[in-house]
Amino acid sequence: MTDRNEGSGVRLRPMVHVADLAASLAFYELLGARVVDGSRDVDRVVMEIGDARLGLLAHPPYPDQCQNAVELGFESTDPLEEVEARLRARGATITRPPSDRASGRRLQLVSPDGLLLTIDELDPLLPD
Repeated sequence: MTDRNEGSGVRLRPMVHVADLAASLAFYELLGARVVDGSRDVDRVVMEIGDARLGLLAHPPYPDQCQNAVELGFESTDPLEEVEARLRARGATITRPPSDRASGRRLQLVSPDGLLLTIDELDPLLPD
């Protein structure tokens, strides 16, 4: 039997590739979303609406890197090495081990259907 709390430090955050970041920001703000990471002057923002987060990327997806118009992204409060160890122990295909990024660290894996998943460990010292 699986512990239901295992992995509870991971929160879903879909990423959507958009053609016009300003128009997409305005649209999601109409729904009540607000920018919590990134800025209007860059190509990536994370918005929060209620308990959910949504990432917007202002560039086309890279199919050769398993990217599609919508990617499943997650935020983890658990250290990525622990998350990676759990995933590898269960047979997941890790495409990029934990690596440093400007906003924290990132782990990437591919689902059985070839969908790219990213898990970010955000740096709590960086402003939202």
